[in-house]
Amino acid sequence: MNNSLNRPKFFTWLIKPVSSRCNLNCDYCFYLDAARLRSATFPHMMNEDTTDHLIEMAIDSATDTISFVFQGGEPLLAGLPFYHAFIEKAQKANQKNINIVYSLQTNGLMLNEEWVNFFKDNNWLLGISVDGEEKANKWRSPNNFSKDTSLIIKNIELLRNNNVPFDLLAVVHKKNFKMIVQSYDFLKTLGAKSLQFIPCLDFIKKDNELALDSNSWRESLLNLYRRWRDDWKKGIYISIRQFDDYIAVINSSPLSSCAARGICGGYLMVESDGGVFTCDFYGTDDFLIGNIADGFFELFNNSKLIKFINESFILNEKCLHCQYRFLCRGGCKKYRNGDQHFIYCDATKTLLDYAYSGLREIALSIRYIGD
Repeated sequence: MNNSLNRPKFFTWLIKPVSSRCNLNCDYCFYLDAARLRSATFPHMMNEDTTDHLIEMAIDSATDTISFVFQGGEPLLAGLPFYHAFIEKAQKANQKNINIVYSLQTNGLMLNEEWVNFFKDNNWLLGISVDGEEKANKWRSPNNFSKDTSLIIKNIELLRNNNVPFDLLAVVHKKNFKMIVQSYDFLKTLGAKSLQFIPCLDFIKKDNELALDSNSWRESLLNLYRRWRDDWKKGIYISIRQFDDYIAVINSSPLSSCAARGICGGYLMVESDGGVFTCDFYGTDDFLIGNIADGFFELFNNSKLIKFINESFILNEKCLHCQYRFLCRGGCKKYRNGDQHFIYCDATKTLLDYAYSGLREIALSIRYIGD
């Protein structure tokens, strides 16, 4: 266990420029639930002083590469001038010539040609939240899901036509998990660089009727894997983050997520007032470690953050003796209960019992192409 933390070579700042403010009211939004539980109300917009502190500290503390990821709520509500100013300030402050990577996660409703040109000109990666076709998407926009789904599809086409890279992120929950294959087939047609399927969380609002249980996630994973592997057999490789991570582990390749690495610590979340949290999935008072104005050293040596990261190393006894520990790593911390038990353990083990030989075959074929 660590009592202090070293500066990582690659670090990601998850930025909430408009806090939890959004133009949708998704039934399963965990971040809105977290915001409602906090004792403080955060400003609807990150101000210039906070932006300056964030950029200065992020660049001063960087050793190689920093990633600025803008999230919400809906981060496009910050307006285009905010992002123009952010980039200009970062360029001016970057006297060390640190590599800076920009990305933004959006529901896609506000995209237009002006936004798309900005993202294209500045080499941003976008993550678009869309759960599938209209029927699977209705819990994201309960009142206008038909109209909103059509607009999102139109705006994704605008990104594609302008060669702006984007990923698609779909939440899988109790009401749409049986549609996962149809959603996968539909999302493929939108031309995404990669897909993520994210099981709906239940760790903030404990009575969440959309939360996905392990049996439902097992069914989803098996059906998704079968269709995905069928595509691979036809010479079509679709990037799905969870499966990509397994393949990367098998090939000893760099891992794309903290969940795949099995430990926390590559991210910090910054709220609109500069408040810093251990992770975007832990945006409640218990996980507030300070303010961006405190400086990198104070934040990174905060006892609450050190405890949070050290806890991610602790695995349940069942995990320690599991044959798939090297692949699963005990799951993301947000999916562990108080005993550090991975709540989707049975689902993941069933998938890997069924799929490991196929994943290994795909991994070896990718390694061979790379060689």
